[in-house]
Amino acid sequence: MTVTDLDSTNLASATVTVTNPQDGALETLAATSCAGLTLAPGLNSLSITGSQPPATYQTCLQSVTYNNTSNTPNTTTRVISFVASDGVASSAPATKNVSVTPAND
Repeated sequence: MTVTDLDSTNLASATVTVTNPQDGALETLAATSCAGLTLAPGLNSLSITGSQPPATYQTCLQSVTYNNTSNTPNTTTRVISFVASDGVASSAPATKNVSVTPAND
């Protein structure tokens, strides 16, 4: 994933969403490399805020992880949507597919 903005030096926010959740609140998103940004997990979503350069958002968005704690997860492929904003305009959604494979625990 590449994050750029031709008319702003900093971005203001980004939202990552599971567009087709199958297991409700058991599906979560997190990110691990988001220095200088604030993360707020929601139901099947992750809000990222803070005035930072596109490169900081790119690193953060590339570190997003999906987790499903269901004992019997639905195996439908999930579509994760990424949208960034400079505070004036939002990007078109970029998407990534995530395959879900149950594991015997």
